[in-house]
Amino acid sequence: MVGAGSAISALLHDEPTIEYLNKMNFTIGTVGIHEFDKGVTELLRLINGGNHLTTSNFTGSQFPWVAANVIDKKTGNTVLPAYKI
Repeated sequence: MVGAGSAISALLHDEPTIEYLNKMNFTIGTVGIHEFDKGVTELLRLINGGNHLTTSNFTGSQFPWVAANVIDKKTGNTVLPAYKI
């Protein structure tokens, strides 16, 4: 859903894409290769909200994200919940 997208979304660090999905009442998200283009920390900022150096007050995703196969090397835990019921 993010990364390798439109220039305007990339210029604003993919925040417009997440905002658009929020407005569509998107149900659930998952990750692909491009969600990691800027690293896990930036992906989690898009999901949970937070400030970027050039943007501020981004609220993040209003829908849950899942990924059963993305593991944090330090903790051994999944970075995102494995599933959502």
